[in-house]
Amino acid sequence: MFGKLAKFLRMAGYDTAYVKHNERDKLVKLGVAEQRVIITKDPKIKTPDTRVYFLSENMPEEQIKKVTTEFNLDYKNAFTLCVNCNKPLIKVEKEKAKDKIPAKVYASLDEFYTCKNCGRVFWHGTHYVAMREKLKRLMG
Repeated sequence: MFGKLAKFLRMAGYDTAYVKHNERDKLVKLGVAEQRVIITKDPKIKTPDTRVYFLSENMPEEQIKKVTTEFNLDYKNAFTLCVNCNKPLIKVEKEKAKDKIPAKVYASLDEFYTCKNCGRVFWHGTHYVAMREKLKRLMG
């Protein structure tokens, strides 16, 4: 239901688990076990053991605005988590990133971050600038 929202929250620096919409039991078990807030559209999801927040918005930007307001979120820890697997990013030496990035990026930048879990490499290029602007626009 909220895959884009989950990626955005991770980009903003929030530990965000994502469970596919057809795995209701898994979602509730995870939410309770890890004391997470469950964000859902599914009115059948109810549990007294953790908070359930119902989100009716369909458009990702509206979802982001609503969740940001409801939970008073900011982006001060942005770009500290892998948007794919939700694990912390760590700074990596330029040489160690060389085989995982385009040659043009390697030649023009010196700072790289990697996810120890999935191995993906991140850097502060044009996409980073655009995403930072999106964070500012949607999270104020």
